[in-house]
Amino acid sequence: MTRILLAFLMALIAATAQAQGYPSKPIRLIVPWPAGGDTDIIGRLIAQKLSEGLGQPVVVDNRAGGSGSVGTEAMVRAPADGYTMLVSSMGTHTINQFLVKHSFDPVEDVTPISRLVTIPSALVAHPKVPFSDVKGLVAAAKAQPGKLNIGSGSNAYELVHELLKSTAEVDIQHVRYRGGGPAMSDLLSGQIEMLIVGLPSATQHVKAGKLKVIAVTPTQRASAMPDVPTFSETLPGMEFSNWTTLFVRAGTPAPIVDKLTSEVLRILQQPDVRERIAGLGAEAAPTSSQEMSAIMRKDAQRWGVIIKKSGMKSN
Repeated sequence: MTRILLAFLMALIAATAQAQGYPSKPIRLIVPWPAGGDTDIIGRLIAQKLSEGLGQPVVVDNRAGGSGSVGTEAMVRAPADGYTMLVSSMGTHTINQFLVKHSFDPVEDVTPISRLVTIPSALVAHPKVPFSDVKGLVAAAKAQPGKLNIGSGSNAYELVHELLKSTAEVDIQHVRYRGGGPAMSDLLSGQIEMLIVGLPSATQHVKAGKLKVIAVTPTQRASAMPDVPTFSETLPGMEFSNWTTLFVRAGTPAPIVDKLTSEVLRILQQPDVRERIAGLGAEAAPTSSQEMSAIMRKDAQRWGVIIKKSGMKSN
């Protein structure tokens, strides 16, 4: 027993010493999506602020593929020392496990640092689309079954498409992309008619008149666009909200996790950061590591039931 206690104390001392010197070199922040999407936008903002606060460069590394699984696995396979982090969203850690075969556990093999933001998602459309609200969308879809198309850049946003189809009882084609950035490019050029996306990716284009918003998916209207109705105002039960969270690999010493959590909570209280996040259409929503773990498990339980009922398959 004495040897076990001694070993434990030595490990604790080593972890504390490691945290006190952390970080002593650049940190890699993996974004498991292409540049230009919601997660990438938020990730780059946090990376900049972490660099300033920690005194070391935080370098963004876009690792797209596998609906976010490629980048997530890269973080999980890196040493558990806090020098490789991941910024990712609900789809990667609660939805993918029902659709994608992993060589890792997207819940148990990661440790949340903190939730960063909640992201109201929306259905946005090219200006040439003849309707501008949910009633018009449903009417057009019923008049021409299978003719309209909606793009998405992740399993999470494809799930919104499935919810829309089942709730409104309509047939709308789905066009799948590897990420929100490429999907947005095709929407702006008119290659697709509509896109389910987080507001951070669409806000600047809506303000510039290049896109219009049909509706947002949370139960309440987005503070960034209070005049835009929710889906549930027309289709009761049609509700969805996404989040973006900062992760490290499970097994990272607690003192490092605590240090990073404290730093992120400090960053999310900064007026310029909150203003920037609000301007993107997202909302700062910090949590403790434990609170975020509970949120992940709750979301996985809810969406797992819906995915099985919908028959949704991996792309």
